[in-house]
Amino acid sequence: MASTKFKFVSPGIFLNEIDNSNLPDLGTAPGPVLIGRFERGPGMRPVKVSSFSELVEIFGNPLSGKGGGSGDVWRDGGTHRAPTYAAYAAQAWLKNNSPCTIIRLMGTEDPNAANSGTDGPALAGGKAGWDFGDTGATSFDGAYGLFVFPEGVVPTTYATAMTGTLAAVFYTNPTGRTILTLSGNCAVGAGKTLVTTSQFPTASHGVLIGTSSANAAGEFKMMVGTKAAIDTATPTATSIVFNFDENSDKFIRKVFNTNPAKVNSNAYATTEDYFLGETFEREVLDQHRSGQTNQHNGRAGTGGTSISLGGTAASTGLSSLNSIGFGTILPLKVHGGADFADRRRPMQHGRTGWFVAQDMGTAADFNAHALQKLFRLHTLEPGEWTQRNLKVSIQDIKPPANASANLPQFATFTVVIRKISDSDGAPQMVERFSGCDLNPNSVNYIARKIGDKYVEWDNDKRAYRTYGTYSNVSKFVFVEAHEVVSNGDCAGLIPVGFYGPPRPLDIVPNITAGASAISGLTSAAWIGSHTASVGHAQERANTAAKTAIITTGADLYLSALTCSLIHPQPVLRYSNVQDNLPKRNMSYFGISVAKSGSSNFAPSTVDLLRAAPQGVGTFSSDGARIVTEDSTHYEPAFIFTLDNLHAGAAGTSKTVTYISGSRTAGNSISALKDLNSLLTGSDYGYNRFTTLFHGGFDGLDIAERDPFRNTRLDDSSNPAANSPLFTCLRAIDTARDPEVVESNLLAIPGITNTVVTDKLIEVAEERADSLAIIDLENDYIPSHENTSNEASRKADPDLAITSLRARTLNSSYAAAYYPYVQIRDTLSNQLLDVPPSVVALGTLSYSEAVRDPWFAPAGFTRGGLSDGRIGFPVTNVKHQLTSEERDNLYEVNVNPIASFPAEGIVVFGQKTLQLSESALNRINVRRLLLFLKREISRLAATTLFEQNVQATWTGFSTRAEALLSDVQGRLGLADYKVVLDETTTTPDLVDRNIMYAKIFLKPVQAIEFIALDFVITDSGAGFAD
Repeated sequence: MASTKFKFVSPGIFLNEIDNSNLPDLGTAPGPVLIGRFERGPGMRPVKVSSFSELVEIFGNPLSGKGGGSGDVWRDGGTHRAPTYAAYAAQAWLKNNSPCTIIRLMGTEDPNAANSGTDGPALAGGKAGWDFGDTGATSFDGAYGLFVFPEGVVPTTYATAMTGTLAAVFYTNPTGRTILTLSGNCAVGAGKTLVTTSQFPTASHGVLIGTSSANAAGEFKMMVGTKAAIDTATPTATSIVFNFDENSDKFIRKVFNTNPAKVNSNAYATTEDYFLGETFEREVLDQHRSGQTNQHNGRAGTGGTSISLGGTAASTGLSSLNSIGFGTILPLKVHGGADFADRRRPMQHGRTGWFVAQDMGTAADFNAHALQKLFRLHTLEPGEWTQRNLKVSIQDIKPPANASANLPQFATFTVVIRKISDSDGAPQMVERFSGCDLNPNSVNYIARKIGDKYVEWDNDKRAYRTYGTYSNVSKFVFVEAHEVVSNGDCAGLIPVGFYGPPRPLDIVPNITAGASAISGLTSAAWIGSHTASVGHAQERANTAAKTAIITTGADLYLSALTCSLIHPQPVLRYSNVQDNLPKRNMSYFGISVAKSGSSNFAPSTVDLLRAAPQGVGTFSSDGARIVTEDSTHYEPAFIFTLDNLHAGAAGTSKTVTYISGSRTAGNSISALKDLNSLLTGSDYGYNRFTTLFHGGFDGLDIAERDPFRNTRLDDSSNPAANSPLFTCLRAIDTARDPEVVESNLLAIPGITNTVVTDKLIEVAEERADSLAIIDLENDYIPSHENTSNEASRKADPDLAITSLRARTLNSSYAAAYYPYVQIRDTLSNQLLDVPPSVVALGTLSYSEAVRDPWFAPAGFTRGGLSDGRIGFPVTNVKHQLTSEERDNLYEVNVNPIASFPAEGIVVFGQKTLQLSESALNRINVRRLLLFLKREISRLAATTLFEQNVQATWTGFSTRAEALLSDVQGRLGLADYKVVLDETTTTPDLVDRNIMYAKIFLKPVQAIEFIALDFVITDSGAGFAD
């Protein structure tokens, strides 16, 4: 108590306690940085998690690589095909300790990366993403589209234009020389009438083929095989009958391979030469319903009677999937020549289209493309997970409260992030931001309420740069405001619509056939693409009959036929009565993701949202924002606006429909009344709509079970020529700066590539506050790394020792363990093999939790693994080490994981990879030093900028000695000494503003070897002495 605080009135004694014995606050240990694949979550940036439940919430469950998902790999995203080792390592650490920092690997590339020139699975080269070749007339690889034509719209004369819709996309492997052709009766022009005839069975590309009468209505037959197996009178190719009925056993996604990695012999021992990618079963049905596109999507339809999605009105078009009458296989290229199968690009964030304002002009002059853009949402995480799982709704839209006031007035609205599969009757809200507005000076400004910050990697500085003004409140999205909004020039504007997801331009005007000859045929193809590149058209036609048809003036391949080809697009909600909501104004107009006539989610929706091929659009360095849209190759599927809501009569009990063009025609609600009546009027109150995210891309090679398998990383030591290697090195660089990412351990479980593990050790040494846990070559090789039998993938300790010696590693900042172990997944109850770094991290966590980091994380007391103490039970080792093998491994500083009959499985060593003999060649001593350096540096930080005098030195020494005394009492130090006086901080150092102290430490060593002599004496010996 300071003397100035004393208050003496009469004589007396005043007592006060001053406790200077408080121990310094040791703070929270930073935990490990864990790098690897995860089911989902933020990519390529460090994220700290404090519990296993938080890990699961952000990054998903650990995946065993043994199934899971729906079984449709293309639509599930492919993460279930290989174990996510880093997720298991995180589970092991978080069982007994907290926190840890996660860096999820995604596809990135060196700025100087070039295409390898190699197409197909296991793409070699520096570009991220995937590529299945150059689709064309003479190649056997690439993307091929199945276009279908509804039976009811085929013209009576084949010179009349007709429209086909892309229904499915197949990707083929160039090395397999496999082709996929429709098989059935060829549609020919006999007397200028389009018919099918059994005279001309064929298995072809570029030929219009009817559904076979031998199959049920709406079913096709596909021949899958080589040209020789198809182009013969007795085909030996595989024949697959399929349809587009999800409830049928012959549904296209049930009978064809949907796993892209099945084309890769490095991923599976038994392979396919193709896979089925996108299918549009729901959209094909809706697209060909007559009037559908006029009503809802703003694109020319096929004519006929208007219908609703619920099917309550008649249709002269495709009323069911069984009404598909014709189909053809054509190669897919984007306008301008970009190949549909070329997705070589790095990770990319998803986004919504621009949200747009109401029409501010007269109804007759309405132009959707002139609507003012307001804002759009980007996904915080790159990749496809958000667009496959979430959607966004704008609701509770309220016009400005007093538009006549002198001050600018702004509308308010709510932004809701919902699960994509929910229904309007039971919305599942993930996030909700109420009362948003477009006023940049308001506390409710949308960018302020949701956040507009994002990060991008600076490859030169090897660090992230943060952009934006407002911190992110949402866990999923950030806002990009149009300059009209951010500049405050949008008073009175109301978000009532949006740009739909982009789609490839239709192939219009009509394509005329006969543009090019087809390799292997003597006559022209039925149809040529806009690039005059059609593909393969092997056929099994009767030569004599074909000649007879041609000589009579008919055309086997219909070279006079003209046709338009269109790409499917999301379907817009048609009416407020289609799903029987309690109140009809509860309907969210905009994009509908429900199956026709149902409230159930239509899985084909996700195939409409995928990123465009390489070369379409330009993006910022990490794909966080799109820089330029590509109107040459792609276009918005539609521009939706509430201004086009139409009602035959007033009142919420009346039917309200969305009809594109109704405002221009002057019969929409906003044209007949006004927008306020539509949004808030008692007769209507339609103030909500829904859109989807699109364009996200993982940047990974889908032809790999594990895009970061070691055999792929080993392809090239040059990161510019090896995208997975560049990605791993960049991920490690994100943890390089200790002022940005706290850490005391570093690991990238399962990666044994020496370039990567050397980098991990380099960063640990540079940080000088972390221990790198690495996995070694010549350990057990899991099946997703190598498809050989298990005997050829077994661990080889002798080779592991030889290769480690050749590396001449000498670092006390790294440690290695051996071999792989088998664990039981506590969530799926499946057995799987994991690398030793996973259980090593669990042992380090457990040891630190029950004692301290300076206790050896090994032995039966703290290194036991069989009892589940590290988050899951370890049930076996992949190689039973002999005593000699354990000795040999320990001689080269590798910590064995041993199995004993009675004691179970145990970590049986605690060496670092330092070759020289010193106390720092033991993990417990290295971790003691890491702990003390971190804690004493925290004490020193409070001394910075204090006076460089004895009193300051004494204060620092006192606090440091208190810390060291506490560690000594907890058996970490045998002795210590702090020297801070004129002998260390000399007058010269004082003049240079330096305080210099020396701290001498005598660490306690762990017992690793016990020597006991058992002395046998004669019966007359005494033991008194």
